[in-house]
Amino acid sequence: MQGNFMKVKKFLEDTFPELNVNGSVTGSNYPAPPLALLIANVLSYVQIFIVAVFMFGDSIWSYVPFVQSPPEFYHALKRNPIPVLFGIFLILPSIIQSHIATGAFEIALDGNVIFSKLESGRFPDANDLISGFVKAGLTKS
Repeated sequence: MQGNFMKVKKFLEDTFPELNVNGSVTGSNYPAPPLALLIANVLSYVQIFIVAVFMFGDSIWSYVPFVQSPPEFYHALKRNPIPVLFGIFLILPSIIQSHIATGAFEIALDGNVIFSKLESGRFPDANDLISGFVKAGLTKS
């Protein structure tokens, strides 16, 4: 992701030299939605719990308060360990990561948005950037 920004920054600084003088082209990752971050954290704890269940077996349930015997879902996990591990450690993290890594960004000049991947849903091409900066008053080299 940072590589894409550096390419766009270099292009802008080469096209509009006055940006290079001021050093005003900066960027960062757009933050992930809070719900996606929460789900990712919960998933990490679920993964740790499932590893503990597989390592300690039936005895782990004696450490869980208010549980007299292993619950039914535990028996289902024991009957199907490979699909459970595959789902918990490969499929779910991929789904969560796709929601955390938004790839979204906005290009702004003096607080005015020139291009927004959030709004357009696509990566800007050279004409998008050049026309936006020219409209903002910069001169093309």
